[in-house]
Amino acid sequence: MVDRTDTPDFIDQYRILASSGRDLSDFCREYDLELEVFARPLDLDSTVFEDLHEKISFDKYCRLLEVLSTVSGDDLFGLRYGQYFNMGVLGPFGYGWGQAPTLRDALDFGMKYARVAVEAGQEINLIDDGDNTILEWTYSPLIARREQYVDCAAAIVFRQLQKSVGRSFQLLRANFERTMPRDKSLHINMFSKSVFFNAESNAFVFPSEMLNLGNPNADRILFELMSEQCQVLVDKNAQKDDIVSLLKNDLVEHMTSNDRAISDVARRLGMSERTLQRRLENAGTSFWDVCESTRDELSIRLLKATNSSLSEIAQKTGYSSQSAYTRAVKRWHGMSPGKLRKQLRSTSKS
Repeated sequence: MVDRTDTPDFIDQYRILASSGRDLSDFCREYDLELEVFARPLDLDSTVFEDLHEKISFDKYCRLLEVLSTVSGDDLFGLRYGQYFNMGVLGPFGYGWGQAPTLRDALDFGMKYARVAVEAGQEINLIDDGDNTILEWTYSPLIARREQYVDCAAAIVFRQLQKSVGRSFQLLRANFERTMPRDKSLHINMFSKSVFFNAESNAFVFPSEMLNLGNPNADRILFELMSEQCQVLVDKNAQKDDIVSLLKNDLVEHMTSNDRAISDVARRLGMSERTLQRRLENAGTSFWDVCESTRDELSIRLLKATNSSLSEIAQKTGYSSQSAYTRAVKRWHGMSPGKLRKQLRSTSKS
């Protein structure tokens, strides 16, 4: 029996620039809230939000937004903060995105360097079907409570895209992973008349002809300079990633797909199967062991932090059936998923 019921290290590997919360204290005062009161219980020092270089736990930041939404009584807290947000606090990433010459450049820049601002196991795709283009993104399933962040990020991205080409940028449709808010009129007024909730991923759909629209305020030299700085940061962060973390991140991102074989993973990580196996051996583990621990850690997270059914969790952890998932949980913990869920939740309350 393996005890992996406490998995903060794996969850907290997902990081976000602390300066993402730089305007949060002022924004909270509009609700007569003191940010520090709610940040402290999450082990977040609100003064860290002033640091333009530090990164903090993405999971804790998401939970902070959820708490602030609850205590303010505003289930659109994240959306409103996204409107209030100043992209300049994100340094080279924020300034670079705003100086992109065209909408296509802005999207390419955002997709390429998003991890400079937030490393959340996110998957971002740009799909051009000819007439329409779909910007689609989601986050690691380990980040269970993220509705307010979904709103916040969507508002920030939409504002930046509008700034890139002016008010002529309009969405045909917007999809959100979050549940439907009590009042969806703000989403409709901001994004599109066609807004859908409880989606599998977040998405903006717009006419492909907009991709070539120019940014009248672009500074190409500044854009290229910020791109170079972002690339330096990406390369620097990549050097810090150990092979086990890289493998776990890849497995989580592709958990529900059929390309989790070692050959598929090695290809995505830019190495041969043999090199991947050797690096894992040097780290004292194996591909199978990392796969098992990743599935178990994801399972624990979903059992503890969500109300997803066992069949849904089985699917999200890559099992073909609930029975196969149940056998795996019994192998890991000596009990059924239902009993493990009760144990996890009773422990967290004590």
